[in-house]
Amino acid sequence: MFKFLRELFSYGPVSTHIETISRKIDPSFTEPVIKAGVVKTPTTPIKFPTAKVLKGLTKNQIEELARNHGIELDRRMTKVNMIADFKKQHGAKSKK
Repeated sequence: MFKFLRELFSYGPVSTHIETISRKIDPSFTEPVIKAGVVKTPTTPIKFPTAKVLKGLTKNQIEELARNHGIELDRRMTKVNMIADFKKQHGAKSKK
């Protein structure tokens, strides 16, 4: 009974949502393959999501997406400020 309730009220793990979002942004997204301690990551760079996609995400999802881009965000900020900071840091990082 508790398993049923947990499945009923849960959205699933955050990583599942990030995979779904990453596939919407980049359809060729594949999960990295780990074999014997060697990590093979996709060679195509991760595209920066559009403003519409970012507004549809939760604060936790925005933070995890930013970490995938190598950017650390503060979850205590408002969602609008997190998105603005993410764009600002990504722009500064891409110019380097």
